[in-house]
Amino acid sequence: MKDVRDCNPQQKEELKDVSLASSEDFALDIMERKVQSEALDDVAGLDADGLSFCQTLEDIDSVLSEQQIKIPDVDEEYARFSQRMSAVQEPRKVQMRPLMRSLLAIAAVFAGLLLVFTFWKHQNAAPKPASDSAREMAMAADKDSSSIIFKAIEEDRHITLQAGSQVVPINEETTNYESVLANLTQDQKETVIIRIPRGKVYSTTLSDGTQVWLNADSKLLYPLSFKGSAERRVKLEGEAYFKVTKDASHPFIVEMNDTYIKVLGTEFNVRTRETGSQEVTLVSGSISVKPREGGELMLKPGQQFVCSHLQISVNDVDTDPYIYWKNGSFYFDNANIDRILTEIGRWYNVNVQLENKEILNYKFHFIADRDSSLSQIINLLNQMDKVTIRKKGNTLFVY
Repeated sequence: MKDVRDCNPQQKEELKDVSLASSEDFALDIMERKVQSEALDDVAGLDADGLSFCQTLEDIDSVLSEQQIKIPDVDEEYARFSQRMSAVQEPRKVQMRPLMRSLLAIAAVFAGLLLVFTFWKHQNAAPKPASDSAREMAMAADKDSSSIIFKAIEEDRHITLQAGSQVVPINEETTNYESVLANLTQDQKETVIIRIPRGKVYSTTLSDGTQVWLNADSKLLYPLSFKGSAERRVKLEGEAYFKVTKDASHPFIVEMNDTYIKVLGTEFNVRTRETGSQEVTLVSGSISVKPREGGELMLKPGQQFVCSHLQISVNDVDTDPYIYWKNGSFYFDNANIDRILTEIGRWYNVNVQLENKEILNYKFHFIADRDSSLSQIINLLNQMDKVTIRKKGNTLFVY
């Protein structure tokens, strides 16, 4: 069939009478020659970017093979299509032209490319949530880009009291814990250890009347009785709020790592964690703090002692964020996201993995009830439009 561009005016008029089927054949012939010609010209004139794009296509083909993504067989799919069509209309001999095969092949390849693009997008575009398989691949491919800021542990969920080698679980509502201890030991100088698991807060009263609130993932060591001792000494790991009974002749000492807090009668919050950082926040009264390095420091109400990486500072603070936890609330004011997520991870015992280190500089004001479910906490944080948090298994991924 002649190219329409080669026809004289009379021949062009004759082409108007060509049947529909012939017109389709004619158009396909022209398009096939045009596509083939342009393809040859394009390959001959490829620049560096074009060659790079070809390499990308080759890489995509490799990924499709590795991921075992099957490209549909064009002939097979066309045969199925023809068979379905024959069931609803009179059979008709159909010849599949080369260009039609090419178009179907392009469509099939495009479907594969779409799968690869989706996979790439999930790997690289935060804060969109990724599928489980894509997330696992992304983590395996670029572990250095992620940072675990809190690690969950397997542990008993019961509050326990221990005296010597004997350990008993106790109920959160237990207030007369002396009756429980009586079953463990008769030695009034026996050291007692109370352990609080993640997701729990427990309050108790020591033998001198001092009240102690222990936060999740904390441990307190103290004698069953302070009688006969010149001082009332306890040792803390984790976080606790103390309301110390006043006794000028028997100072109350809180030991945490190599730092000592000396109290006569006051209320304060103490926090120490695995990283070695320490915080002492004074609510009322007065206390002295003696760190391992440096001299003794006196605190006034509303002041906070901080020791981190051997760097010591005393600052004026709002005490509310440091005491609300004992009343059943999360309370953070102008706090870094890693501190918030560490507390949430500790309370709900979940891993927290940071996928975007830039958000470490974000500050938040966040208040929530500790009785809230983890999904409710995640929704509240996501609504702040600063981070995106997704839960997968026992891990929170933060973007």
